[in-house]
Amino acid sequence: PYPNNTSNKGSKGFSAEEDRFLVYQMHHLGYGNWEQIQFAIRNSWQFRFNWFIKSRNTKELSQRCKKLLDLVKEDNRKFEEQQKKKKGKKRGSTGSKKKKAA
Repeated sequence: PYPNNTSNKGSKGFSAEEDRFLVYQMHHLGYGNWEQIQFAIRNSWQFRFNWFIKSRNTKELSQRCKKLLDLVKEDNRKFEEQQKKKKGKKRGSTGSKKKKAA
């Protein structure tokens, strides 16, 4: 899971399951529909006994979702850089070989 906000030491923080649910709901309902996301959390069977996530207000949900998006963007940036490096190495190794003229 992505790291939780460390400024609230002693608090439980969000789990990987909660983060996945938030990312899915942002995709499904749209970024910024915090009231609808909050409603989806409160009516979800998987969180029926999870008072931590059910008690989050819209501001807390929006802050966590923004943090998750920032972390996902950073992961994607790193992944794309790795892919560019791999492609560069492949091109460099095949490009150095020259065909012999017959």
